[in-house]
Amino acid sequence: MLMDHLNVHLMKIESEKEEVISRLFANEAQEREAFEAYIDTYIKDVMALKQGLAEEVRAFIGSIVELEDIDEGDRFDVHIASPLQEEHHRAMSATYLSPMGKAILLKKQGDEVTVKTPNGDYRYRIMDIKTPTH
Repeated sequence: MLMDHLNVHLMKIESEKEEVISRLFANEAQEREAFEAYIDTYIKDVMALKQGLAEEVRAFIGSIVELEDIDEGDRFDVHIASPLQEEHHRAMSATYLSPMGKAILLKKQGDEVTVKTPNGDYRYRIMDIKTPTH
C-alpha cells in the first residue's frame, strides 16, 4: 500500500513541479533554480526510499506530522502542504518551501529537527507521522 502511495505521490509532485515554477518563480531565475534543485532532490530521495523500502514511515508532502516542542513540551500537528494547495486541514499547515516544511520533510518518527526562523531557532521531536492515502 505504501509503495502504491509513493508511486502516485511521485507522479503528482512531478506534474505539479512546472506549475509551482510558473506560479511562484516565473521571474526569479535564481530562486527557480534553487527550487528545481530542492524538488529534484526530494524526488530522488523518495525514489531511493522506495527502492529500499522498509515499512519505515517518512514525512512526505501531504503528511500530517505530530511534533513535540523539545523545550516547552507542547505537542501539535503540522500538515506538510504544497504551496499550491488550497485545502485546509485541522492541523496547522506548512508548505514544503517554509522553514518548518523543509526541516521535517523526509524525516522519521523520533528524529529531532531544528526550525530556523527570523525569530530564532525552534527544536522539535517528531512523535508521529500520518501519511496521506490518496
